[in-house]
Amino acid sequence: MSHIVFWIIMIGIGIWLLKMKAEKDMEEKKGIKIRGTNYQKAKENLEAYQNRIENIEETEIKDVEIIEENDKPTNRKREYTAEEKRAYAIRQREIKEQKKIKGQEYEKYVAKQLRILGFYVYENGRYKGRNDQGIDLIASKNGELNLIQCKNWNAENKYRIDHEKIKAFIGSTTCFMEDNPELNHMSLKRLYVISEPILDKSAILFINQNKDKVKYLHLPMPS
Repeated sequence: MSHIVFWIIMIGIGIWLLKMKAEKDMEEKKGIKIRGTNYQKAKENLEAYQNRIENIEETEIKDVEIIEENDKPTNRKREYTAEEKRAYAIRQREIKEQKKIKGQEYEKYVAKQLRILGFYVYENGRYKGRNDQGIDLIASKNGELNLIQCKNWNAENKYRIDHEKIKAFIGSTTCFMEDNPELNHMSLKRLYVISEPILDKSAILFINQNKDKVKYLHLPMPS
């Protein structure tokens, strides 16, 4: 009888152990499944986060590149339309013509004053244009030959007559005399006539140091 009870107890313990083992195995399997699910979800979240970070960085880089590109100085000149170019060319011709007229008017005025003083005046610049050899007026009287350059420039602008221009004028008159040897018997005088004070210091100094070669006269143009 005692043996039977013993085996019943042993069998019960065995069943209980098997049941406990089975429950434990189920819990482990369940735990693995849960951990697997959590791991997969965490992995997906991590990948999504990384993608988001990459997209943010990529957007910021693009924005920086765009800003840097816009901030770069450009050497490109604006393309003008055909109408704008035509208007500009017309305006430049008008300015050039106005300067020409202004210069010619002053030459006529200077020539008139010389005639009043009894000089015979040939308006070289008026009749020969660009071939005047830098000599606007040729005035003669009593064996005296005056080769004259006239400048009707506005003193308010930045342009000035320097000593190089005076030297060029002397050179032009020298060439003129070589081309016209029949005038060599006359007493040569060179005169630079200006309507406004446009000679710079170097020009004035050069003229003062070479009075035997060239002189200048400030003769204002009446308004």
